[in-house]
Amino acid sequence: MAKPIVTTADQSSVQAPTQPNATATDDPGAAGRGTALVVGADVSEVVPRSAAPVPAKRMSAAKGKTTAKLPALVVRFNEWLKGCGEKAEPNFDNQPLGILKTFPKVDAGQVPDGYLEENLWWWRKAKPEKAASIFRHDGVPMWTEILFPIYQDHFERSAYYYELRARFGKRYQWDFGHPWIHCSRQQRRMLGCLWPNDYPAQNWLPSDTGDEWVRLEARIINLKLPDSTLVSQHLHEVEQLRAKHKVQKSPIGQGVRRCPIPWSRIELLDTRRYKLGVLNDSERSQVSKTVEDYKATCRAVGLSP
Repeated sequence: MAKPIVTTADQSSVQAPTQPNATATDDPGAAGRGTALVVGADVSEVVPRSAAPVPAKRMSAAKGKTTAKLPALVVRFNEWLKGCGEKAEPNFDNQPLGILKTFPKVDAGQVPDGYLEENLWWWRKAKPEKAASIFRHDGVPMWTEILFPIYQDHFERSAYYYELRARFGKRYQWDFGHPWIHCSRQQRRMLGCLWPNDYPAQNWLPSDTGDEWVRLEARIINLKLPDSTLVSQHLHEVEQLRAKHKVQKSPIGQGVRRCPIPWSRIELLDTRRYKLGVLNDSERSQVSKTVEDYKATCRAVGLSP
């Protein structure tokens, strides 16, 4: 039997015009060709593609399009861009291969086995042995090794809530029109500011400017010393830097990642939507808890679910 064709996503009643591509990366290779909106545009309007005059008989229709309500995250994104003075720049051609940019249609639940795992659930590839397929940068292979821990350090929690938001209330449409893995560097940074990871990052980004980041001065050490002595010397210098910058270290038991991001709960939502299986009582309970957590998280940042 031929496999059913899975093509484009369900389309919303109002579509915003295509926007310019997003910008170059702070974390090269971490950005895709996203939909960064025009800097300086009013948050309630979409800038038309052309400045050419609109015929009078089409004026009312054009006005209806330009005043269409934008998704909440797009509005936040426009405000964030203007607040930080970002400008659109060309980005690197580092789109992940084989990852869908739209949700598959629901055709009576007919989605081929393994299709979502390979083409929609990009987070399954966000692990060291598969990261090169989604965190890639043409011509600079070593950056792939750097990008994966940066993703875990700075962006994974916001990526999770962004993907969860696209599925909340059976919405099944991304605010930026594509999954997180295809978001631009600017879009990822804005989402990271909205939903930051709840533990300190280990890897520095050029966009990090807080006092907690310092550059250690060049120093001379004796490599013949035992590790315990070298660690003691290093910690002494760290304590001096903390005092100088008035930064408190995390309390014992805090400041480290303990629980993995529950991506499997998003997969349960997709499993139910595409009729890939019937959720049991435990799975339905997980979904309910996930929805409540998401709503609480939105309230905390002043965002409607």
